[in-house]
Amino acid sequence: MALIVIGMFVLMVVSVRHDSATFDEVEYIGAGFGCITHRAYWLSPERPPVAKSLAALSAKLIVGPHLPTENLVWRRISRASGGSSWSGAVSGERLGELLLYESGNDADRIVFWARAPTMLLAAGFAVVLFFWTRLNFGTNTALLTTLLFAFSPTVLAHARLATYDLCGSFAFFAGICTYLHFLRRPTWLNIVLCGIVYGGALLMRFSTVLLGPLYVLMLFLWVATSPDHSDGLRSVAGFGIKTLMIGVVAIVLTWTVYGCLVWDFPFVWRARAVPMTFPVDLVKTGRSFFKQELIGINMALLARPVTRPLGEALSGLVMEAQRSSMSSVSYFWGTTSTTGARLYLPVLYLCKETLPFHLMTLMALLLGVRGRVWWFLSHRDVPLLDRLRQSIHANFVEFSALVFVLVYGMLALRSHLNTGIRHMLPMFPFIYLLVARQLTRQSWRIQVITIGLAVWLVIGTINASPYFLSYYNWLGGGISDGWKIAV
Repeated sequence: MALIVIGMFVLMVVSVRHDSATFDEVEYIGAGFGCITHRAYWLSPERPPVAKSLAALSAKLIVGPHLPTENLVWRRISRASGGSSWSGAVSGERLGELLLYESGNDADRIVFWARAPTMLLAAGFAVVLFFWTRLNFGTNTALLTTLLFAFSPTVLAHARLATYDLCGSFAFFAGICTYLHFLRRPTWLNIVLCGIVYGGALLMRFSTVLLGPLYVLMLFLWVATSPDHSDGLRSVAGFGIKTLMIGVVAIVLTWTVYGCLVWDFPFVWRARAVPMTFPVDLVKTGRSFFKQELIGINMALLARPVTRPLGEALSGLVMEAQRSSMSSVSYFWGTTSTTGARLYLPVLYLCKETLPFHLMTLMALLLGVRGRVWWFLSHRDVPLLDRLRQSIHANFVEFSALVFVLVYGMLALRSHLNTGIRHMLPMFPFIYLLVARQLTRQSWRIQVITIGLAVWLVIGTINASPYFLSYYNWLGGGISDGWKIAV
């Protein structure tokens, strides 16, 4: 395991050393510096403050860049954070450009050290993935799962960058794992632990709000398939109340963090600030009763000092949801579109994941279907519904992983934001887990083939360095011609 994680970290550091900042990183770093210097989280309110603040803090402590306090843009941020009204749009992107390229700073060093927390998180993610998988399925499955994660060109491409993608993936994984632990042992300690993880996930990526509905779905599946819960309604009520308490803990944590940012910001100022005109516009143009009610609740929360931190967080969530539902200009298979394409993500997944992994997936799928069919046929004396319940409960971790992949995948396919395979990144650890679990429980012949494919995967990924972001497999035309599909 140590060799796998070290290899992953070395590939990330070596491949990213001389890469310039991506478009998203400029905004990410600028918003982060605004947040840690002036609590100006509103520079990109649709992104929670934790991840971008850690990136900026890393660069500030190690590089110590000159902060352009004499610049008009910086003075506007300072005045606004002090409660004064101001005119003119200030964005995280503009602040990032000013800090990196217009203030005499070493942009390469700032960007590299802003990326460092994400790379460390990725290495830590691999370690957590290994130990959690070993706890549930054994060492062999854990090793293969970690290897698939650590040497995925897609994971490596985004784990090196100062963006929210890897952070969101880790937040989803941690949220699902802690709730599975809670279902097995619904103690007060696990309620608090799961609530803290859920709250931390929300503070890293607003899309993790999806964990709430997933918790409810997992709760019903757990109770419905468990032989220990004869009184289904009582069990659902008991788990439901405890799950609600998990949500309360998450809300308290979110309120606390946002409260530290906005405790002295008057609502009059917030109403004048550029970001807060966005929810007002949504009220005017909202197409559904639900959207109108949500924005109304949001504005009511903002109007009261005690609830203002939650209002600010909800503002960001609303803006993130609106952004996800909007279209963006994208290039796909020779055409430029603003409406998105349903085949965009499936084609990118097929072309940007490695061929040996696709072969592993095909093997795992065929062997898994064969195994399930054989198990059902060999237990024909048991009623079909009981067989289904037994199968799900005995393999509840795998089933939960499959449910997450299906639910998140369907939501990703509905989005019009065709801006890269990174939107599928939260699914990847669970897909790797499902494939590894199926292959490592097979005969020694299958395992020998799996080892051969794993070696092929590792060698191919190393050869692809440092071009992980532009990586395409042979089906996609390779690194040199993959741009013809999507960029």
